[in-house]
Amino acid sequence: MRVQRILKALGYFTVNPAFVLALVSVLCTACWDTIQHVYACNEDNVGTDLCNLGTTTDTGSSTADVDTDSQTADKGNGQGLQPQGWEGIGSPCVDDADCQAIDSRFLCIHSVIDLIGAPGGYCTACCNQSGKDACATGIDCVGADGVYLVCISHCTSNSQCRAEDGWVCREMYYISNDFPGDFCMPDTDHATPDTDHQGEMPDCDWPWLND
Repeated sequence: MRVQRILKALGYFTVNPAFVLALVSVLCTACWDTIQHVYACNEDNVGTDLCNLGTTTDTGSSTADVDTDSQTADKGNGQGLQPQGWEGIGSPCVDDADCQAIDSRFLCIHSVIDLIGAPGGYCTACCNQSGKDACATGIDCVGADGVYLVCISHCTSNSQCRAEDGWVCREMYYISNDFPGDFCMPDTDHATPDTDHQGEMPDCDWPWLND
């Protein structure tokens, strides 16, 4: 239907130059609006719906060819920044299977070395070298090199964190100088590790464990 309308318009403006100018003006305005929306997105594609490739405000159509077989059906209930390819990080979990249903790389933690709790669980991924954006843009590899490292997502507001489980957007506990910025962290009332998960460690293939 949209193609037919365009063809009809093309046939019309060959004999009506005034209509051509009006149509071009409208199309250029629409293009500029789209450009403004796209450049308003941050580097993690967080922003308006137009930040997502293939998204359209016309609910009856889609402009992207999507390989549905390669997509994960359940993106979970992630928290913090969710860059493309890392949707679902920070989701609640009981065990690794809950996280791997979202992404095969993910595993479930309930605390960080029994120092800080992760109420309701936290789907994360293993990493081998600490640093800002070491897992992905907006996701740091957090911990101590040679000891314990996992991926933790930054946040910009409390609304990005699982408030129902006691999470807030705040600086890192204990090591904020090494990992500046805000992350979804348990608030002070929920930071004590759950004794039911005491001593648990993520099943990470850290190279120093294989030496």
